[in-house]
Amino acid sequence: MVYVDPLFNTEGWSDAWPYKQACHCFADGVGTPTGNAIEELHDFCVNKLHLKRAWFQDKRFFPHYDLTSGRRRLAIKLGAKPVSDIAAVQHRRKLMEAAKVVIPHPEKVVCDSRLLRGNNPPDDDLRTYINLIGEPELDC
Repeated sequence: MVYVDPLFNTEGWSDAWPYKQACHCFADGVGTPTGNAIEELHDFCVNKLHLKRAWFQDKRFFPHYDLTSGRRRLAIKLGAKPVSDIAAVQHRRKLMEAAKVVIPHPEKVVCDSRLLRGNNPPDDDLRTYINLIGEPELDC
């Protein structure tokens, strides 16, 4: 299955990304003969959304494509499932668990407010997206 998370603010991020909003498109491999999420993601984004393969973000715990708001609408129309920020973080946690990365007190993991504001830190480490100090769950 292919998913898209909510749009977030990207205004002023870089000259290379002139768009005001973006989202992530990612996959879980369910529904493919091999169960390979990367193959599923490339098939959807390159063959259906007509994105360049070079735009793939090969992040360790969150391989994805960045989508503009228009491409997000098209992705949903073509079958991508819209999910919440929380669901996207849960997807990252599953990838970490599959890689045998230990998450202390996973039942206490809460959403990082930076994710909700769209001021995302680097993608390569899930712990920059979530708060592991065991505070009560936020209303995300």
